[in-house]
Amino acid sequence: MENKFQVEVTKHAQQRIKERMGIKSKAAERQFGLALTRGTGLKEMDVELAQWAVTMADVVKTDDKREVTLYNNHLFVYVSNGILKTLITVLNLPREVK
Repeated sequence: MENKFQVEVTKHAQQRIKERMGIKSKAAERQFGLALTRGTGLKEMDVELAQWAVTMADVVKTDDKREVTLYNNHLFVYVSNGILKTLITVLNLPREVK
């Protein structure tokens, strides 16, 4: 199945994926694509997890509206501009909210 979106990963997000997930920066786009297609969106999260995700997304500094998805115990924070999804950062999911 072909994705109906394009992904872009900022240098900061590449560094965070490498640091927090142990994945080489070359695989960052693939990982982000998997997070978008297989991850849990804000509407599917329980209340406590959703509140944490929104709080973490608000911390990320950007003028654009931030979106989140949870995949493999990591929160992917990105912005969406039509079909282009740009990953800003990746955060570890703390044990308290699992």
